[in-house]
Amino acid sequence: MNYLKLINQFWQVRRSRRVTNLQADVYYFLLQECNIRTWENPFQCPNGLICSSIGITEKSLIDARNALQQLGLIEVEKGVTKQKSPSYYLPEYWNKESNTVSIPVSNQGGIEGGNQGGIEVNIYNKQNKTKQRRVYNDAPIEKNDVSQIDANDDFLNFWNAFAKKIDKSKCEKKFKRLSKTERAKVLQHVPEYVKSTPDIQYRKNPLTYLTGKCWNDEGVSANKTEPPVESRRPYHYELHPEDNKW
Repeated sequence: MNYLKLINQFWQVRRSRRVTNLQADVYYFLLQECNIRTWENPFQCPNGLICSSIGITEKSLIDARNALQQLGLIEVEKGVTKQKSPSYYLPEYWNKESNTVSIPVSNQGGIEGGNQGGIEVNIYNKQNKTKQRRVYNDAPIEKNDVSQIDANDDFLNFWNAFAKKIDKSKCEKKFKRLSKTERAKVLQHVPEYVKSTPDIQYRKNPLTYLTGKCWNDEGVSANKTEPPVESRRPYHYELHPEDNKW
């Protein structure tokens, strides 16, 4: 196996299919782990190690690796709690004869050539130590699925930028009911609003912000200035000559 070849084939898959940043992080961690083990493939790796290294929950890890498996980038054999860690296999698409990455995909993803049937992958069977060719369907992602992925990413950007983390679950539901245009306005407005309220205790709660559609408010300035103070003439006290008399 070769590090650069596997990276190249990952990017060829990503050009034609949707791969989130989290899924990419999981794949690159597994790639690095395989490299550390001198390309032991398949290899076992505990969920806790991956989660703590990347900073994700176990549920997020399971969702990400399921997506990577559907893309044909990895094969996973589930582990047994407190007995056996999950086993991972990184299939290799490298064509030794042409010295290129050969991943047949449909033209829909932006890569010229290839079969219309999908991605052909050699899958490792651990039980009988053989490889089996499998074809992954290269059908485009449904529009609703893409919108949902975009909404998830947009909410995380909003939540981290707002920095007043209260009622996350309610905020997420409220945020995802916004249209794509409204979400774009929110993400554009929040940094300016946060700068205008550096003291977080005076900043609106995020749910209040979303409910009131405060991104439409006018007059929010990143540089707040105090109102000008009217200039006053200094008071002059003139001493009367008789004031010196006792």
